[in-house]
Amino acid sequence: MLCLLALRYPKASNGVRIASVALAILQILAGMGAATNHNSGGIVPFGGASTVVVLLTQRSAIQWFGRPRTPGAPPQQSFA
Repeated sequence: MLCLLALRYPKASNGVRIASVALAILQILAGMGAATNHNSGGIVPFGGASTVVVLLTQRSAIQWFGRPRTPGAPPQQSFA
């Protein structure tokens, strides 16, 4: 599900960012549950979801998802 949301990032609003963070938190909880059951397969999703939460809660990500958009205009890349 996170991969499908990531495909919408170029044209997405803040709601997609919030949904991604919420899904990543659920994945973290599932990974922690798997780790408590001595299942090593939960460590990789836990690490990936933790990275997603950290990156999407940074100020630069919040500003990028909240940027103004012109309808019909191609997305612009900003490296500032």
